Amino acid sequence: MRKVKTSVLAMLSVVALLFSSCLGDSDYAPSIGCTGKPLGSLSADVKLDNGVIVTLSGISATTLMDIDRMYVYGQLTGEDANLESINPGDKVTITPNFYVTLSKAQSFLEDASWSDLNLSEMESLNWFSPDGYSLVNALNGYMNFMTTGMAYAKKNESSSSSSSDSYTLLTPRYYVKVKRLDTSNKIVDLVLGYDNRSSECLDENGKLKEGYISQKSTFCFYFDTYELYTYLNGIADEDAVTFNIYKAQKNSKGEYEEVKVSMNYASIQKGYLKRTY
Repeated sequence: MRKVKTSVLAMLSVVALLFSSCLGDSDYAPSIGCTGKPLGSLSADVKLDNGVIVTLSGISATTLMDIDRMYVYGQLTGEDANLESINPGDKVTITPNFYVTLSKAQSFLEDASWSDLNLSEMESLNWFSPDGYSLVNALNGYMNFMTTGMAYAKKNESSSSSSSDSYTLLTPRYYVKVKRLDTSNKIVDLVLGYDNRSSECLDENGKLKEGYISQKSTFCFYFDTYELYTYLNGIADEDAVTFNIYKAQKNSKGEYEEVKVSMNYASIQKGYLKRTY
């Protein structure tokens, strides 16, 4: 495959970063960060999973139009710069330092087969950690994950005479299956898988088709736990549920396998699985 400019490969990144000019300011301003959902309605507002509504200063509403859920981190501005006085339902303005988009996983709460899915190999799987330090495993009825694997992008057709090529990422598909739900012992087994759509990009010999490029990337996705919460009858919101996490994939031989993943912080209060805000 011919060489492609670094700027083009950067388009493959599933994690979108937005750096603010205020990063170089010497004046301290408190910062907040949380997962949440853009409210739409031609606004740059995001309702965070902690109940706070943030307006993203300097971000247009059109930027958020195609984002279902996201993590946003930024500095409070003006009179909003008082963390102690902010409560669920309040609306504040922040200057965003960065944001990360999360895609929705299709869920199977009953016994279902993976045989019809083109599952891709996961190199890693863990809880969602947007900066490598903070961690948001479950909140407000959503469970959040990150996985690493190959991503593919297709060259855009253009009539422009410019020599620079542009590519569009083929957004992967994500799946979550409840394998076991043991309310007596407060244990849930989750099996996660994803399809990076390599079947659309590779020929019968496993080589890239013309017009496609690939790169290892990090994918961020979430599982809506609202229905799972309703299945956990007899468990109080204050009680912890232990989650065993498995990754479903096809190995290098094309064989289906489920591999248990060792993950910390896998004991989660049931209350975090319900929609609160």
